[in-house]
Amino acid sequence: MRATLSALIVVSCSACWSEEDFRAKCIAAGNCVVTDAGASGGGDATGGGAATGGGAATGGGATMGGGAPTGGGIPDDGGLTWAGVVSELFDVPEGIDAGADLTFVTLPAGPSGKWVGGVLNRRGEVICIPYSGGNLLRVGPDAGLSFFPTQHYGEWEGGVLLSDGGVVALPYSTYRVLSFSGTAQSYLDAGLPRGGAEVPAYFEGGVLTLSEHLLLAPAKRWLPGVFSMATGALTFVDAGDPGTVDTNGGHYAGAVLLADGESALMVPRFARRLMEVTPTSAVLHDGPGEVSGFSGGVLLPDGRVVLMPSSDRPFVTWDGASITINGPSTRGYFSAAWSTNGYAYAVNSDQPAPNDLRLAIIDRHGVASELPLAPDAGIFPGSHYGFVARNDGVIVGCPYDSRQVLFISPVTRRTVTLSTMTSPWVNKW
Repeated sequence: MRATLSALIVVSCSACWSEEDFRAKCIAAGNCVVTDAGASGGGDATGGGAATGGGAATGGGATMGGGAPTGGGIPDDGGLTWAGVVSELFDVPEGIDAGADLTFVTLPAGPSGKWVGGVLNRRGEVICIPYSGGNLLRVGPDAGLSFFPTQHYGEWEGGVLLSDGGVVALPYSTYRVLSFSGTAQSYLDAGLPRGGAEVPAYFEGGVLTLSEHLLLAPAKRWLPGVFSMATGALTFVDAGDPGTVDTNGGHYAGAVLLADGESALMVPRFARRLMEVTPTSAVLHDGPGEVSGFSGGVLLPDGRVVLMPSSDRPFVTWDGASITINGPSTRGYFSAAWSTNGYAYAVNSDQPAPNDLRLAIIDRHGVASELPLAPDAGIFPGSHYGFVARNDGVIVGCPYDSRQVLFISPVTRRTVTLSTMTSPWVNKW
């Protein structure tokens, strides 16, 4: 069922394209609008819940950015830049219909598990990162699902894509970094203390810089980690005490790679201050008062950062010096992802208020709005954590307590190059 900014529209399966039809049409057109295209295949697909909202919706059938997708964030000189990614990702008119269909595919019979965050690989697959259960979950471009077992050394949260195409899972309560490529896997000892059930939560998400350093958001300790993929060495950078409000919770949750490609903003969940990290340094930033209660975020075309509210906070943007409120006060979000229509999306599955499930829609200027989801929408507290977009604009939500993979399919979207959607600014937890 569709969440729309103008009205509630029920979409039947007969009105949807299959994944094969969608890809054939987009390849033929080069760059096209997709209307009413949901996920299909790979198991039992079910419709999402109802949502309504006010506001005008226009341009539902307008062609977006005609011609074959080019660039993919790769300028003529071969360098990868945020400006290059922006030139393709946001090459769409403003004010189009930002509504979306929510559909689900049930996991096949097999091992149980929980996943936090996902990574889009160069085959167009989303690899969901194992938090528990020890199995990678592979979501194919046709929504087919399969498991790939790993050695269970602990828990990971979120991941990134390396320049060689390998997927790296980021350590949460494990001393090892997991690297996965196709059907091969390897483990890099990060030099963290080893232990049993008492091993603390080290990190909660992170990003990959252009120099291939993992910048890891500190969870139970305030020191962000820097892991060099070239040397396999883990170091720490210290900005000082961020003034955490709840020492039982995590200091930071998720990170946003900034426009320069070498620094990241650590998103304060229970910490009171923003933290900016590079491979060699860290610095704390004060806001207008306490800056806390957020999890994950997205980078805007102009280099500002949207922070996603996790506990009774408004949507805000950070410009490197100040905080601006750009949306309603809310709670329960755990990251977001850009689609290919100029909007980012998320659901508030992280401890929302009872019966207050919502879909967040963020425009390219950082202005956020929310649409309510019906109680039977397939979303519930703890159902899905972390979102990643495919290059056809469909956003995949990896299941945590749910047994269904979530697909958020904007009703107006297009196909862009894989290199744009696998760039490190976009392809992260």
